[in-house]
Amino acid sequence: MYICHHMRKVLVFFLILGFAACGRYQSSIPDSPVFLRRNLNTINCLFPGDYYYITEPQTATDRLGYGGLVLVRGFDDQYYAYDLACPVECRTDVKVGQPNEVLEAVCPQCGETYQLGYGLGTPSTGVSKEGLKRYTVVVDLNTDVLVQH
Repeated sequence: MYICHHMRKVLVFFLILGFAACGRYQSSIPDSPVFLRRNLNTINCLFPGDYYYITEPQTATDRLGYGGLVLVRGFDDQYYAYDLACPVECRTDVKVGQPNEVLEAVCPQCGETYQLGYGLGTPSTGVSKEGLKRYTVVVDLNTDVLVQH
């Protein structure tokens, strides 16, 4: 089968784009152990817009990443977890604040606002070039939530 030169370029472009998209998400926040298991009923994180903000371990097994964790029930009814460390500051002692009613969290140091409601943690003011570090969230049938890296 004959493929014209232009079509070959387009095909190569999409192949390269596909391989680039398969790479693992990278963050400037250093990798740190993450493990959090909670019952959603006990942390009141059952409805879209709810969140659970934690900066200090509460059980012997808690591992809270680099700067702490926020677990969010997004507006799309999915659960998301983010590290509290601001990527601009990249320090354990500079944490984004608790989310407001539209699930935005603000860094008190640089002023960047991060959007948490749809799973990306994207910056919205332009100070930061990357979103908050994201972690994997699994919810089992017993309404237990597990956050891990």
